[in-house]
Amino acid sequence: VAHVGSGPSGLVSFPGVGLDERYRDALFLCDFLGDARASRVLAMKLERAGAGYTVSDVHPFVSEVLPTDVDFDYAGHMVISDWDEGWESNGKGQLYRVWDPRFVDTPAVREVTELMRQGFAQRPDAELGRLLANGDMRVRLRAQWELAKRFPASVTILAPIARGDLDA
Repeated sequence: VAHVGSGPSGLVSFPGVGLDERYRDALFLCDFLGDARASRVLAMKLERAGAGYTVSDVHPFVSEVLPTDVDFDYAGHMVISDWDEGWESNGKGQLYRVWDPRFVDTPAVREVTELMRQGFAQRPDAELGRLLANGDMRVRLRAQWELAKRFPASVTILAPIARGDLDA
């Protein structure tokens, strides 16, 4: 797609809740350069360009870490694994949680946390169908998987959505 960082070591897409709208559909790339002063987690977006993509809005999201991987927890925090120092392992490391206090304790984040805690197996088909429109990609995916397990009974929920009738 494009040259973004010199030391890519971990990548995650923003699931949809816990950060500012600017990060909707953003990717986060760990740029490990062997020195915390130069390493960072970069944010970026992919934009369609014909049959391919271009990269846009590339900027440091977290600086002065030696990130080896990055993910998001269900409470709206980014979790970063940090190598600790240099290129050689010293047997140490740490995990950092990063969050935006404006978005971490919101109804949307609380809903995701509770849905993931409770699970999806006990939810009725109609509720799972509504969860396919949830703001968090992980919730949408779990609802989809649960409905797929219930096939063919779930076809009445899934067929209208597959046809593009999102009001079904």
